[in-house]
Amino acid sequence: MKRVGFILSFLLLLLGCQNILSKKETIAYQELGNKIAQTVGKDLTTQLTQKLSEGGLEHALTFCNENAILITENIARNYHADVQRISHKNRNPINRATPEDLAIINDYIEDVKKKKELEPIVDGKDNFVKYYAPILTQEKCLTCHGTVGKEVHKQTDSLIKNLYPADLATGFQAGDLRGVWKVTFKEKIHDNIN
Repeated sequence: MKRVGFILSFLLLLLGCQNILSKKETIAYQELGNKIAQTVGKDLTTQLTQKLSEGGLEHALTFCNENAILITENIARNYHADVQRISHKNRNPINRATPEDLAIINDYIEDVKKKKELEPIVDGKDNFVKYYAPILTQEKCLTCHGTVGKEVHKQTDSLIKNLYPADLATGFQAGDLRGVWKVTFKEKIHDNIN
């Protein structure tokens, strides 16, 4: 009897580790994840660029510190999802990657090194479907995320350290993986898929 219980437990564990989404569901989550990540990314970039032109780097950094999470949360709420910009080298501790996230990030880093095309990932193994998409460092990002003393001026680094004392988000080069978008869907969308 114990053996039957063990086998059933093992099978349930094995099934729980498999992606339970159909191909259509996976595509639907990927499309919605793409839309959410692009919307948040565009909004953050637009507002940060505006703040930069209005009041310079210090104004933009302060705005980012005070508003980036709120902007992300407001857009995420419209989609009944949680949206995060997570990283192996986070600036804000809220954006620290979990061990599960780090495995995905490390795979993306290896793919960048091998010059592979980076594709979003849809993970349907848990109670919540998760979407991951890479965030690559762009040239314009290096002012705050590049190498201190090179692209990141000492004064900028001081401002960053004042706002984010535990900052790890420097030392990037253009094309490096900066982190990933992580969208955790709170509601299933597969009911609407034919």
